[in-house]
Amino acid sequence: MTGFVTTYQGYVMPAQCDGLGHFNVQYYFAAISDAMFGFQTRLGLAPSVTRDQGLSFAVVHSDAAFKAELVTGDVYRLDTAILRIGGKSATFLHRFVRVEDEVLAMESRFTAVLFDTRLRRAVTIPDEIRRAAEPFLISENDTPE
Repeated sequence: MTGFVTTYQGYVMPAQCDGLGHFNVQYYFAAISDAMFGFQTRLGLAPSVTRDQGLSFAVVHSDAAFKAELVTGDVYRLDTAILRIGGKSATFLHRFVRVEDEVLAMESRFTAVLFDTRLRRAVTIPDEIRRAAEPFLISENDTPE
């Protein structure tokens, strides 16, 4: 397994569409939030680790680009990769793809710190998390348009 991995799949419901008739922005970010908790588990940050050790990634910056509409009835998947892993932070790339035609609907970069929920601050990313992240690392040049 290398690079992108599917972290979430969904179906656009009528109640998730706004007055413009497309998937509302709040639902993109809710899906990314849900996907990240699953993706963290692949990195060694299962829910039990968050509960017992107080460690989880927490978003400090996001950047999104909306490329194509998702509308009621569309099935989409969210693929995730890691662009960078630093001392205390990592940058994740999330891509929403409309399954029917493989069209990229949205992509977002999330910079997140490894957050200690007890100390309420960023902490150094341990080597075991870095090793677990390696299969998901990509470069900017590897990102399809």
